[in-house]
Amino acid sequence: MAPAADDSLERGEEKEEIQLEGRESEKGPLQEDDEGEDIAWADIRGLLEEDSDPRVHLFLESFEVAYSIGSPSAALSKVKVFLGSHLAQDLDYKGFCVSLGSISEEDAGHEELWKSHEAQSLDGDLAKASSVMLRLAVAVAKAYCLQMSDWEDINAACGNAVRTLPACYRLQRRLPGALNDARALRAATPKTSDPGQDLNPWSSEEGQLLFERHHDVVWADIEALTANDGLAKCCFAGVFAVEKVVQMDGLAIVHISALHVGKAPEDGSPAKKLAEGDLVLWEVDADLGKLLLPGLAVHGDWYELQNEMCFMSNMVRICPAWAVWK
Repeated sequence: MAPAADDSLERGEEKEEIQLEGRESEKGPLQEDDEGEDIAWADIRGLLEEDSDPRVHLFLESFEVAYSIGSPSAALSKVKVFLGSHLAQDLDYKGFCVSLGSISEEDAGHEELWKSHEAQSLDGDLAKASSVMLRLAVAVAKAYCLQMSDWEDINAACGNAVRTLPACYRLQRRLPGALNDARALRAATPKTSDPGQDLNPWSSEEGQLLFERHHDVVWADIEALTANDGLAKCCFAGVFAVEKVVQMDGLAIVHISALHVGKAPEDGSPAKKLAEGDLVLWEVDADLGKLLLPGLAVHGDWYELQNEMCFMSNMVRICPAWAVWK
């Protein structure tokens, strides 16, 4: 399935930058420096790097490389997509930490040491990135003499990102999770008839051991949680907003509403009829439910079971809802 949400995101980026450039021409040139020349991106960056925290330089460098930043207006137009897309989906956080010197390359290669470092440092580092982007927006707004209404969405995104970015970063790398993967594997066809090659945990003890090792779960617990599933009756795809999360014993029920309905998986299953705003119920592992904050948007493929609970078969991306453009 083509990632329709990503396509619309690209269209949103282009539209936002065009609008910003239009506001510049209406408002006139940037404020001038002592030489009588327009303020350049280098001036804005120099102002931001007065903060001696080395994370500032690394985040600005990543920002410039990702979007070929060459002017203050281009920088302002990319703040939201940098926060909502790049840092959640594309950030090489391990490489960032090694470059920062907060962990050695050797320790970063040790799985347990890296997991501990990530757990302790990720939230603070991403909060710093949000702070840097907010300071960037303020500096550009002052240089352009923008009204607050011209960039209030960027201001709100920077504030929201402090809470949502760590969750998005973790969910992007952990969804769909053990419960959804198990259900997707049970629905998968065909299964090989060769016992030596079949690693599907629903028909292979070796597959069960691999599944337990990969997800750090007990296969018997997965069987108990899915004992009354029945068959998948239909499928759907698109971008869905997290509305509410209800924690249960061993799992969480996530209420998600359709933002954009995409093309359902083409595997012979009937497509569920959905319209924007329709609500569906999605079961996930309990620990993932704690990260699925209301206001996040998830793009993927789902199947609906006979009991009307859904499971995700394919994860595309997750981001704050303000990072999804129509």
